[in-house]
Amino acid sequence: MKGNLIFIELLVMVLVFALAASGCLGLFAQARLLAEDTARLDEAVVLARNAAELLKAGRDPASLETGELVLEIGEEALPGMRQATITVLFAETPVFTLTTGWQEGGL
Repeated sequence: MKGNLIFIELLVMVLVFALAASGCLGLFAQARLLAEDTARLDEAVVLARNAAELLKAGRDPASLETGELVLEIGEEALPGMRQATITVLFAETPVFTLTTGWQEGGL
């Protein structure tokens, strides 16, 4: 009888350990996805800022695009200045949008 109780207790401990381990694995998987999204956002911010600087200098920022991140740029002429909205896309989904403006004819 005592051996059966020890066996049942051991099974319960293994079950609790398995549940805790599966919960930890799920958390690690979510953390990895979050880290990938954060890295992609960081890269998108740098890409948008560099594109804004190239636009202000009068150059084409299309050369900045990577295989994964794509630039979508909308420019607008305002009196005495220009304005651009730069959107960085990943798999056709917007990751980051930056609106910038600069004086017409240089800084």
